Amino acid sequence: DEYQFGSRLKLSYMINYDYETDPEEDDIIGLTFDGSLEHELGASARQSLTASREPRDTFGANEETDTTTYGYMLELSDVLLRGLNFTGSYDYEINRPLTGPREDIEILTIAISHDNQITPRLSRSLTYTHTREDSSLESELLIENLVEWIYTYEL
Repeated sequence: DEYQFGSRLKLSYMINYDYETDPEEDDIIGLTFDGSLEHELGASARQSLTASREPRDTFGANEETDTTTYGYMLELSDVLLRGLNFTGSYDYEINRPLTGPREDIEILTIAISHDNQITPRLSRSLTYTHTREDSSLESELLIENLVEWIYTYEL
């Protein structure tokens, strides 16, 4: 379902609960949800909160893990000059496998991009993304730096 609160706030969600009717069959069981709250702060800024849960054995997943994720994202457009954009996000993921220890993962992502329309059909995007992932099961941080230079031509 989706609800619009005024012109700048939107809530969307899905909740599902399945239960096992026949203990002899391998039915999908558990609570699944996915939701987001999006808030447009102004013409060039928006933020969102998200939450999702996917229990083991759902939607064709081959991992037997119960995953719950919470996230926050802030997007700023046309910062200081036209086409310069900033995105920051934080995600907290909880993985509960059937066997083995629980894993908590924190992911921090910061991206800066500059988009430019060169001609009516040709555009260019230059993006730098920095990601830090910290897992409760790993002793070292996973740090990724990515630079993308993309040209897009629309036919």
